[in-house]
Amino acid sequence: MSKNPKLLNLDELELVESDITIRFKGVDHKMAILTVEAYLKQQRRAREQLDLEEQVATAGVTESDTEAMVMLLRSSISDFFPTLPVDEMETQRLFQIFGWMNELSAQINEAEGAEVAAEVSETSAEGNAQEPAAS
Repeated sequence: MSKNPKLLNLDELELVESDITIRFKGVDHKMAILTVEAYLKQQRRAREQLDLEEQVATAGVTESDTEAMVMLLRSSISDFFPTLPVDEMETQRLFQIFGWMNELSAQINEAEGAEVAAEVSETSAEGNAQEPAAS
């Protein structure tokens, strides 16, 4: 980053390309780095999904519920993998991708949690260093 405290040069920030990939019909599709708008859309969709799941749990599954869930999955996967031709896939593959993405997300969250816990533990250990005895 720039040494100038009056300028935050985001153009110098190197965004790391994701190595998470889906291969479909011999073509690799990399996971996109989400923009703020795409992130917000994902959060809204997650709330919609929870609402839909709650509705299904209380009233049972209807055909429109199934359609709504597939539409949510399709748009979510399309945001994460914009080059992936989701509409050309069989529905089974869509559900397979979504399950894989949930597993991947859980692994990432678990790894980040362990990393944060290690940092907190390290910081606590540093803060608890014993003072040398006065002579």
